[in-house]
Amino acid sequence: MFKSTMSCGSAKAMKDVAEMKPVVQAVETVKVRATGVRNVIRWLYWVAVPLSGGVGWIITNFVDIHLKR
Repeated sequence: MFKSTMSCGSAKAMKDVAEMKPVVQAVETVKVRATGVRNVIRWLYWVAVPLSGGVGWIITNFVDIHLKR
């Protein structure tokens, strides 16, 4: 009787683990994608900040804007 109870319990545990495996894999995939997105945003920020400053400098130094009064 003890042996059948143990095998029943381990079978149920294995079934539970098998059911949770896709969820765990999905969570891991989301973690990896979130890390990638964070890195891309970081790179875009560090590229956009100097570019916006460069565009502002060009506008203030080379584009002649006169307002009519």
